[in-house]
Amino acid sequence: MWTPYGVLQYIWDLKYGDARNFTYTLKFRLMKCRNWELTAPWTGAQVKVPTKFIVDEFDLVYRIPGAKEYIHNDGFKKDVPLLEEVVVVEGAAHFVNKERPDEINKHIYDFIQKF
Repeated sequence: MWTPYGVLQYIWDLKYGDARNFTYTLKFRLMKCRNWELTAPWTGAQVKVPTKFIVDEFDLVYRIPGAKEYIHNDGFKKDVPLLEEVVVVEGAAHFVNKERPDEINKHIYDFIQKF
């Protein structure tokens, strides 16, 4: 198919050899913009359920400039008023549930026991 999409797919196939990756990547990029539109009604909404926030010390999102301050100061608590605890798992990267399953399971179990 020689549409603009077809041309892009052809070039992708020449370079990477797998059209499925191209299709996924293109759909992801297009939906990324659409997701902002779909979630717009919830902009500024608060999470109003009891919450325990577990984050990895080396997670890239946690290390974004300003993220630590937002999480540990009043910003996060304002958006999640029933936040009970913030747990930073030291030495873990992005998949803390796979890197430290026993520790994470204990945090979850202890949190659920409150109910």
